[in-house]
Amino acid sequence: MNKKYFLTIILILTLSFAFGETAFNSFAGASLDLGPRKEKKGIALNVNGAFAGQYTLDNSFTLRGHFLVKTQDVFENGIFQDTTATFTIKELSATYRFLTENINQQASVFIGEFESFGSDSFVKKYFGTKNLTSPVLLPELGLDTNGMFPFDGAGLAYSIKLASPKAFGLYFYYNKTKTEETQEDGTISEIDTKRINADFRFSSAWDFLVLDTDFGVSLPMETTIKHGTESTEDDEEVILLIRYAELRGGVSMLLGNNPITNLFLQFGLQNITLDPAEKNHILSLDNIYLFMEPRFTTEYVKCNVAFFCLPQKTLKNLKYIKNPVGCSLTFASQPIMLFGNNADFGCHFTVSSAAALDNMEIKSFDMQISPYLNLYVFGGTFEVSSNIYPQNFKKNKEFFTISLGYRAYL
Repeated sequence: MNKKYFLTIILILTLSFAFGETAFNSFAGASLDLGPRKEKKGIALNVNGAFAGQYTLDNSFTLRGHFLVKTQDVFENGIFQDTTATFTIKELSATYRFLTENINQQASVFIGEFESFGSDSFVKKYFGTKNLTSPVLLPELGLDTNGMFPFDGAGLAYSIKLASPKAFGLYFYYNKTKTEETQEDGTISEIDTKRINADFRFSSAWDFLVLDTDFGVSLPMETTIKHGTESTEDDEEVILLIRYAELRGGVSMLLGNNPITNLFLQFGLQNITLDPAEKNHILSLDNIYLFMEPRFTTEYVKCNVAFFCLPQKTLKNLKYIKNPVGCSLTFASQPIMLFGNNADFGCHFTVSSAAALDNMEIKSFDMQISPYLNLYVFGGTFEVSSNIYPQNFKKNKEFFTISLGYRAYL
């Protein structure tokens, strides 16, 4: 880092501690995943870690960071040898709050994922709601779910909460995504597409309804006018070319008494292309995000029944959903005492398929059984869980995984 910038940061932090009221909150977690190797015999061990920190000055200025670490198989080269790992900066953001008697305004600059639509972060921040997201949508490790539409990239955000239980948000950000392109020989290749994105958000909360809505547009950018699918000398360079727009919109809501008996519903459409050069606009299964979960609570047990149709890319970090289309049944205990500490346990039963709707048969569905135990110790949560795939018992595939994890707010 440049010496001048480093000294500037040190000076700002020193002055803030000297003349302002400061606070620092953090979250840390780690997990060990054990399971059979997919391509050869033996047991694989993967280590995951997460850390998030938030520094606040005078309740008006906030710096926040969220980081993830994932290793490959630790046993591959030996437990005492170097292991390849990936480090991800999930979020870096700075927020300034304008607080008045009746209105709360916030302006933010961010890199990474910031208040993605479909996660709980926005409604928690403004309305102080309890967790809304379904347990089967929780990531392997981290704070929030990926949500329906990740606000992922580098950009600006502005949000405002009125005296009534209503909040609005505007997001403008730039990112790069992978786009499939068909070549002249018929092969499909992935190219990086630069995009400008804008989203408008409206949220509200009442006693028996929490509502979060979003409408957004993505504009893929080009700087070259190609005469054909391959690059040639006749291609023309331009400052900016936008051939089409992609729209998205969705709603996330909890209807009923949280966390007793309620209905959790998320529905959205994404990547809806508006292209003047195309006459047919096809809506595929990968454009639809649908998750519906009625929840019931009795004196001894909680029961959730979920039905889902999710885009393939949203499954990457999910622990309890393997394929895009299916249903899930969850049983969870009420809090109990175990070893002198609070605890709860339960099990997720999930049936899902990756087949297209017109080719979907009973044999295309995969079954997943996921028992878990949460023990609340040392100010955090120790979790033991397992994913069991009964159909892979006699096949040369992954039959089960076991996960040991701990997470805590520090």
